[in-house]
Amino acid sequence: MTCAVIAGLTLLLALAWIAAWPLLGRLDNRLEEAPMSLRDHIRRYFGTLAISNHLANLEETMATALEQLTELRAAVTDMNSDLTAKLDQLAAAQGEFTPEAQQVFDDIKQTVAAADAKVGDADGSDAPAEPVPGDEVR
Repeated sequence: MTCAVIAGLTLLLALAWIAAWPLLGRLDNRLEEAPMSLRDHIRRYFGTLAISNHLANLEETMATALEQLTELRAAVTDMNSDLTAKLDQLAAAQGEFTPEAQQVFDDIKQTVAAADAKVGDADGSDAPAEPVPGDEVR
């Protein structure tokens, strides 16, 4: 009788294991998808994990914006240089302008110069860096 009971219990446990297998698989998948460090567990407990994620997204957005603004600044500077060069070429090719044409030409040159002055050197990158005493190259 004991062999029959042991065989029945073994069969019952095997059937229970087979029935529970899909549930165990989902539990394992859920645990594998989101391994969290102790730092993340603490951040989640205190509610700072979301803040940390938002700050990381903000840093990434700001870095992207900085790259885009740097590219835009370079493009505007290049366009200003090209425009000034083309105006100088026009003046050289044309020779003398009529008084009305000279007035329009001067207005355009002043507008370009004013735009360049307005953009200016806000970040100090146009002026050469002053040498720091003691930092001579040897």
